Amino acid sequence: MKQVLSILLKNQPDALVRLIGVVYRRGFAVESLSVTPAQEPAYACVQAVINDCSASTQLLHQVRKLVPVVSADILSADAVLPKTSLPFSSRHLTT
Repeated sequence: MKQVLSILLKNQPDALVRLIGVVYRRGFAVESLSVTPAQEPAYACVQAVINDCSASTQLLHQVRKLVPVVSADILSADAVLPKTSLPFSSRHLTT
């Protein structure tokens, strides 16, 4: 079952890197990640969808310890916005 972490971060240059570092070190695979500006410009809203619900509470406690994190909660999978097709999703990128 999917778990959605909803996180409010201080909008600092290294805040997202620190958050992803905790998720990476704990070995979680992120299915999707969404970062949007909050109503106040000093903050950013992050939603991360992960597949491992067995240790999501432990991850939540670790994320809450980070300095740039203002709040963090686990939402139900129904709270995730449905996937939309992006205009570039059907194109093949070449290098």
